[in-house]
Amino acid sequence: LEMTNRFHAQLTYLLTLSALGGILFFRFVVRSGVLELLCGVLLLALYVLPRLLPFSDGADAIWRSPAGQRVVQAYEALVYNTLWDLNEGLHWALLAVAALLLLRCYCRSRRRQALTRYAPPSAASCPSSPTPPQIVIKDE
Repeated sequence: LEMTNRFHAQLTYLLTLSALGGILFFRFVVRSGVLELLCGVLLLALYVLPRLLPFSDGADAIWRSPAGQRVVQAYEALVYNTLWDLNEGLHWALLAVAALLLLRCYCRSRRRQALTRYAPPSAASCPSSPTPPQIVIKDE
């Protein structure tokens, strides 16, 4: 029972950190308001609400529900399976994914800078371009 509680606490901590990282990632790197909101709701559901409700068992009540049991089973199937053991390499896999996403964002910003640098200036953005003459017709 103590080992199960410790496992659930570690899983709650991992999901809480993932939600926090997702909020920061989707706010500053990818800029997706919907995904940032989903991460915020996940953080609220995992960390804040179980501590605010006076008669709940805290975060352990989440893992005893059917949805919580499915999350635990999916986590165990992903991390502890016969093909690979992500328990030891999970940190390296997360760092590699983060590095690839940052590299993608960097390449996109460089491509965007290159496109704007070599684009011909438009007449509206060039202050030295003469304004076309205006013809005013007055009725007498």
